[in-house]
Amino acid sequence: MMKKQAGFTFVELLAVIGVLAIVGTIGSGIFFTVLRNSTKVRLETKLKQKGEFAIGVMEKMTRGAWRIEDLDTGEKIGDICDGLTRSSIPIVSPDGSKTIFACYSDTDQIASESANPAILVSGTEVDCSEFITCQLGNNGVPRVVVKFSLSEGSEGGAALPYQKASIQFQTIVAPRNY
Repeated sequence: MMKKQAGFTFVELLAVIGVLAIVGTIGSGIFFTVLRNSTKVRLETKLKQKGEFAIGVMEKMTRGAWRIEDLDTGEKIGDICDGLTRSSIPIVSPDGSKTIFACYSDTDQIASESANPAILVSGTEVDCSEFITCQLGNNGVPRVVVKFSLSEGSEGGAALPYQKASIQFQTIVAPRNY
């Protein structure tokens, strides 16, 4: 009678190695997908924080403005609300101080120029092609439309899709003092 030896056969070892290889391939694919998505989410979160901060500051000051002017003529913007797109807008506060919100696509900045100048957005690609537009509402009250988009990761053009993010921001503000 033959003695049965303890251990695994060669076929059993090959089957286990094959199953482990398949599980490892699937697991690494899932791991790298999660890693890529976290990169894109991180970029989008950063852009969203920057854009929401800029929109919030501009919306608050525009809503409470005593007067909004045309930068070229100095006229009250409600008097010349023509639907033209502008790259900057002067806001006059109730205390008489003037703040100019401006978008500079060449330096990729949205800035507030006043007694205390501040850069609201920088370090990302800024598209200000439709930055400030004045529209007349149904009741004849002017509405200021602020619109811009922020992008990151597309400077060199060689970035992979998960390394790029772009978000558009828009708000419509009806000043209270008109």
